Amino acid sequence: MASYIPAFILFVLTFVQSIVLVPVFLQYWGSEKYSVWLTLYAFITLMRTLDLGHQNYIGNEFSKLYHSDKRAASGLLGSSVRVALLLGVFELLVYVVICLCGYHKSAVGIDLQQYHVSDGIIAFLIMWLLTGSVGGLITRMLYPVGKYSVTNYFGLLIKVGELVAILVGVYLKLSINQLCIVVASTWFVYNAYTFIVIRRIMPDFFPWWKDGSWKAGFNNLKKSVVLTFNGFIEQFNTNGLILLVSHTAGLLVVPVFTTVRTVGNTFMQVSNLMLNPLAPELVRYYVKGEKEKIIATIEANWFITGLIINVPVILILPFLEFIYTWWTKGKLPFNPVLLYTILLSIAVVNSGKSFVTVLTSINELKSVLIITICRFILTYGFSILLLKYFGLSGLGVSMLAAEVVSSGYLPANFVYKLLGLKANILQNKMRLLSILQIILLGAVLFAQLVWPGLKVFIFAIGFITTISISLLQWKGLDADVRKRLISLVRKK
Repeated sequence: MASYIPAFILFVLTFVQSIVLVPVFLQYWGSEKYSVWLTLYAFITLMRTLDLGHQNYIGNEFSKLYHSDKRAASGLLGSSVRVALLLGVFELLVYVVICLCGYHKSAVGIDLQQYHVSDGIIAFLIMWLLTGSVGGLITRMLYPVGKYSVTNYFGLLIKVGELVAILVGVYLKLSINQLCIVVASTWFVYNAYTFIVIRRIMPDFFPWWKDGSWKAGFNNLKKSVVLTFNGFIEQFNTNGLILLVSHTAGLLVVPVFTTVRTVGNTFMQVSNLMLNPLAPELVRYYVKGEKEKIIATIEANWFITGLIINVPVILILPFLEFIYTWWTKGKLPFNPVLLYTILLSIAVVNSGKSFVTVLTSINELKSVLIITICRFILTYGFSILLLKYFGLSGLGVSMLAAEVVSSGYLPANFVYKLLGLKANILQNKMRLLSILQIILLGAVLFAQLVWPGLKVFIFAIGFITTISISLLQWKGLDADVRKRLISLVRKK
């Protein structure tokens, strides 16, 4: 429960930032300057994914070693901190080379001659070099000691700081470079604070670089490449696509894509709120060989995400166009095909997310690699082809096609095989109900697109049927899981 309180507050703040800042940016900056900011921030986020896989791999390994061999855990941490600093230097050098070789527009999506943003990007990369990459590593030290809620409070703190910094910067009409420096400075102060807190919680491991070796650090980096690639593809599905849209369709189209996707990602954040705290539990179940508990957790996630994501999507569907137009003050066109395909792809992602969490948490790297390669090929290949001919609508279809395979099909089959269970959909009632709910959502979205005049009838049928499936899922849950969910609701 302690993990969900800060996570819920963080979700609310992220929602406020995603929703509130759009009209603020459009009012104070205009769509063109806003487009540059979105593209720049997407590039920075994409650059930082180069070491995110390393952080996740080391965090998972540290959790395994902490309870069995603390000396080995300390050596793992020390080796990895050294490599993390080098990764920060590498990321900065990559950007410098991009600038010197004149590839800024191709790589970043922004013409450096027209928009002078290099100082702001460098400020972010220097901050990440000094504190960001190492900070990501040591924060994961808190997972095996039962301090997951502390990391959520950390996230809550930086979200507040970042939100205030951006709002003040936009209100004062700072340049993009100036705003980047302000936000990067906020992140630097936040990281320094987390270092102090973690040192107090786990003093035995400080200094964090005292043990280990460069050789061990590079070996771990090599092992983490699969997770790095997976993280890069996940970011490509978000921030990388912004760069693709900017390069292919132009900067001014970027806000249309990001605002529509923001609506969809709001529902995705709800899923993360529910599932992320369960990752350490899934690792523990796997290590102890408790297969039934893993499946019960996955089935509970299907019920929860279906109820709090699929149902609300149908509830607000008749009002989406009005809400979007009011939200953007009519300055950005509404693209229903893009929005509906994004919403459906998020439903598919939610259905398979618990399977992916199992695979990544136990470092099942071969399966993760296959999933990642399929997602990359399908997303990137379809996007290049369809974006050219169908614009942003084609981009939405590309994202949906990629997730059906890489989130809906592959992860489930890998986990069932790993656990020695049958993956036949027709023999798995709970999985079949989850898939039927997604198919129903797709049918409702398609009907709304083709017959907009029947929105009330479509809404009624979709809502009643979705709730009926949720009731069947509830009845199919393990009795102990139902009791735990009821107790959580009563505590709230």
